[in-house]
Amino acid sequence: MPTTVEEEDPAGDCCPRVMAVKSSPLMESVTLSHEKEVLDRLAECPEVVAFYDDEVSIEVDERRLYNVFLEYLPRGSLSKLYRGEPMVEDDVRRYATSMLQGLRRVHEEGCVHCDLKPQNVLIAGPGQTRIAEFGLAKGAEAQGSGSGRPGFLRGTLLYMAPEFVEKSKYEPLLDVWSLSCVVSEMATGIPT
Repeated sequence: MPTTVEEEDPAGDCCPRVMAVKSSPLMESVTLSHEKEVLDRLAECPEVVAFYDDEVSIEVDERRLYNVFLEYLPRGSLSKLYRGEPMVEDDVRRYATSMLQGLRRVHEEGCVHCDLKPQNVLIAGPGQTRIAEFGLAKGAEAQGSGSGRPGFLRGTLLYMAPEFVEKSKYEPLLDVWSLSCVVSEMATGIPT
């Protein structure tokens, strides 16, 4: 499981001074490497967390870590914004619109997020979001779980479309279902 920390680029040469760093042991970094590839494809989408760079580091104990440097959003995730309380209707509308714009771009690039939930939507500003956590994303044409493990489902069950459990077909409508669950949760304060 990747860990995320805040890092500063003291020189501020190629990256912002503060950024998020996700790290994973090199031998276990398939998901993080996949996320980097997806974020490369989505680089022009302002509603997706920005990817800056990646590297392999060698720690003091000789462990090799794969590191991905991402946009840091100090306001946290959507789940922290409403903390189980209903949001004001205008705020729900603005955040939902921002998420819809992001999903439209994700889907135009042929991707399905597969795990859209409040914890994976970061707050960029009032009414502005960034979709994050693309480690489980798949191509829209992909069939089956793609995991090689029978019964494996990508995503969080609470936000998963019921027909996906039966069909296991990755298509943009899965993300739309998840978004509707997120919007319902913002409006009511209650997970669907």
